Amino acid sequence: MENEIDLMEIFKYLVSKGVWILSAVVICVLMGFTYTKYFKKPMYTAKATLILAQSNMSEQTISVNTTDLTLNDKLIATYKELAKSSNVVRTLKNNLKLDISEDELKRSINVTAISNTQMLGINVTNADAELSARITNELTKVFMSKVKEIYNIENISVVDEAEIPGAPSNISLTKDCIKFAAIGFILSVSIVLVIKLIDNTIDNTEMIENSIGLPVLAELPQCDFEDKEKKIIVKF
Repeated sequence: MENEIDLMEIFKYLVSKGVWILSAVVICVLMGFTYTKYFKKPMYTAKATLILAQSNMSEQTISVNTTDLTLNDKLIATYKELAKSSNVVRTLKNNLKLDISEDELKRSINVTAISNTQMLGINVTNADAELSARITNELTKVFMSKVKEIYNIENISVVDEAEIPGAPSNISLTKDCIKFAAIGFILSVSIVLVIKLIDNTIDNTEMIENSIGLPVLAELPQCDFEDKEKKIIVKF
């Protein structure tokens, strides 16, 4: 006989274990709150925005600059890699006299292309909020200097300089608590379902009928005959 999955039965079983599941969720939320509040190291992200634009617009170079503008979309991908190149990062490190390895500095830099625009976003993440802003602004200067040196053009301008971030970028109590609550719910439900699947205990007549394929003709109540025998008084 094929085994059928009764979704309603599973749902009722989960509801019956609701207190256990809710307790697991609450415990996970408390763990997430404690970790985020007291153990997670705060990191700060400073952001700067650059735009690809022409600064020299003499009559002699207008046609060339117009052609260059059509190539900006392709240049953006190149600029993203250039901003994190060893040459740029090494110059940045020397300028600010940073006590940090080049690899770690590269990992802290994130360069993104803003969708449907000719703009670049440069983000730097550091445990020191003020230092993250200093690194970001210096990086934009070094990057723009390298572009001018390599391409012999000045087609990048700063739209927004980096400011000192006022709050950590990696800490959000609400988001972290929601994540831990979801983890607690998924884990608790999974454990409850596994226990249900491996439980072969027969609880009712319906399970007997489903197992052997025959109807139950009668039921006998469960009695404690030993206790009753002790209470019987025999008189002669």
